[in-house]
Amino acid sequence: MKQKKPQPKITGGNVETLVITNKDIKDNKYIAGAVNFKGNVEIAADLGWLSFASLKVTNSIVTGAGTGIKADEGIEAGGGIEAGVNISAGLRIFAGLIMWRKPKLEELEIKCQQLESGEVACGNLIETNRS
Repeated sequence: MKQKKPQPKITGGNVETLVITNKDIKDNKYIAGAVNFKGNVEIAADLGWLSFASLKVTNSIVTGAGTGIKADEGIEAGGGIEAGVNISAGLRIFAGLIMWRKPKLEELEIKCQQLESGEVACGNLIETNRS
């Protein structure tokens, strides 16, 4: 049986939010592969490492505690990026890619316990559990 691609929901105002839960995951991989989304991405807590081919959003990416994000290619967000655990990217990571105004400081934040791989090309890395 073919799995359905997750559908976004409106969570206030007119910004769409793609909510990713355990039903959208198989073998720690997002079933749709890559994300290229106009809006926010919210990822549920306690999913462990969640792998994407690439992760690109116009607004922010936020995961719950116990969820880390990995992208084979790269991670891009117009707003900030916050992972409950670690972040790993095959290439580069961009936060604060807002073209119509200067980003606020919080929109440049890339928060995680530890950056495991990838280069922060744009944004401010905040590692909360760095030894």
